[in-house]
Amino acid sequence: MTIRFYRRRNSAVILPWLVIGVNIVWMLWEVQSQNWAMAAILQAFSRLIVVLLFAEIIVITWQVNSEH
Repeated sequence: MTIRFYRRRNSAVILPWLVIGVNIVWMLWEVQSQNWAMAAILQAFSRLIVVLLFAEIIVITWQVNSEH
């Protein structure tokens, strides 16, 4: 039972990190491929909201896990 809980807890933290990493790489690739056009930069900033949301999920998960 402890191993199952540990795996579930790890996947709850790994998934947001994966989403953050993919979004950051996607933002940089998008902006670079469009030669730093203003539209690409604005689109990258809109993706930053997703990154911040998943960062908040990571912080909440760490706080909950530290209480247990």
